[in-house]
Amino acid sequence: MGVNYAKSIYNISGKVVAANNGVSYELSTSQNPDGIRYTLDGTEPNVNSQTYQKAIPVLKSLTIKSAYFENGQLKSAVSSQTFTVSKTTGKKIMLEQLPSENYSFGGAFTLIDGIIGNQRQLGKTWLGFNGKDVVATIDFGQKTQFSEVYFNTLDNKGSWIHFAKSAQIFISDDGTNFKLIKEIGKDEILSAKGKIKLNVGNQNSKYLKIKIENAGIIPAGNPGADSKAWLFVDEIGAL
Repeated sequence: MGVNYAKSIYNISGKVVAANNGVSYELSTSQNPDGIRYTLDGTEPNVNSQTYQKAIPVLKSLTIKSAYFENGQLKSAVSSQTFTVSKTTGKKIMLEQLPSENYSFGGAFTLIDGIIGNQRQLGKTWLGFNGKDVVATIDFGQKTQFSEVYFNTLDNKGSWIHFAKSAQIFISDDGTNFKLIKEIGKDEILSAKGKIKLNVGNQNSKYLKIKIENAGIIPAGNPGADSKAWLFVDEIGAL
């Protein structure tokens, strides 16, 4: 009819959902869902790629690419989502303090959904805490071996966001009595530019607890001086 329209109506939306002892990825479109094609190996989807029928189990680290096809032709942009699966992915998690309402997105599940946030872009993969520490307890469901713990934190002083001041890692078999196994300070966090990977030795526990300390009051000479700092935290993983 010669009418200009937004091609975005064909685009694919993705959502991470909890699955049996892990996560799955749901795809949807405002059009006929039978037109969704996807790949799991990072290649571009085509009309002959696998047809989407139900949530895709994410059993290992991978990149899911999807697109919408109609009458054999690509209609949408290609959507891409990378997952980094660890031993915490999809496990039960509890936060002692909730994130701020405007930056709560998927809640605590966001920290164990297998998606690593972009440190250059503040989006729905990050949780924001104003003046609060992050204290998260992850229940593996059974005693689990791991030797590395990782998490990400942001620094954007213009938006009053500061790197964490410190972090502590604890383990427990009963969820009540926790043992400190690793501690790092501000200098180590700054050196790692907020992308923290900690060697914690060979551990075997049912619970993993991490405390990430807020920077506190913003010091003079910075935007928002004398106000509470924001702490933004992303995926908490164990390998």
